[in-house]
Parts: sequence; structure tokens; C-alpha cells
Amino acid sequence: MVTMISVLLGGFFLHTPGFAYTDVNNNVDYFQAIAYITKIGITKGYSDDTFRPRHNINRAEFMKMAILAKFKGQFEAKPEDCFSDVKKDQWFSGYICYAKNANIVAGYPDGSFKPDNFINIAEASKMLVGIFEEQGSMSEGKY
Repeated sequence: MVTMISVLLGGFFLHTPGFAYTDVNNNVDYFQAIAYITKIGITKGYSDDTFRPRHNINRAEFMKMAILAKFKGQFEAKPEDCFSDVKKDQWFSGYICYAKNANIVAGYPDGSFKPDNFINIAEASKMLVGIFEEQGSMSEGKY
């Protein structure tokens, strides 16, 4: 996923002084991408000062990163209830509900979004197309 986000952002990364995750050193090939998305506010890593670059991410985490990538980290999430499993008191609701209201995602036929499920490449691709092309017509399918 880090590679996908870095490609979307143009692959134009600068060294970020003060960048520090305990599990990412500056010798790895994805260091500049992680430094950049941290610098512009797409991610902050985890509260234990890790980034966890080899871990899977779920649908909620991916949606947040993709929306923040579109808006270069300048997005104010407005929490609301928008799926049976997305309620306004959850950290991700503003991002997912923005995507639903913009017709980027429609959720599953049972009215859920399944934010805790790991995301696969097909789901991620469909979400990215909806976010970056602003088609406003991604209601077909379960993504």
C-alpha cells in the first residue's frame, strides 16, 4: 500500500528531518515515501512510534489515507452515522461517510462497510479511482 500511495503522490519525495519511526530506517527503499506521507499529514504512524510497514491495513485505515492523499493532508473529517457498522463516535466515520456521500463507496448489500476487514487490491483500486477521478458514480458493486 505504501508503494501505491507514493505512486499516487507522484513519487516526488524529499528527506524529512526529524522523521522517526522505530521500525523504519532511512536505508529502506520506501523511507522517502513514508517520510513524505508523514510530513504532509496522511499518516502519523501508531502511538508506540511505529509505522508497521509490513502489516496489512484495514478498509478504514486505507480510506483515511486515500482521502488525506487527495487533499494533501488538509481534510476535516465530519463524523456521522452512514453505514450500519460506521457510527459517528468512531475515529474513521468522517472519512468513510465523506466517501459514501461523494458516491465513492456504496458499502455492502447488507448496509455495512466492514471497516475492520483488511483491504484487497481490487477494493483499494476501486476506491482510489472514485477518490481521484471524482466520478461520483461508484455505487455499483460492494466496495
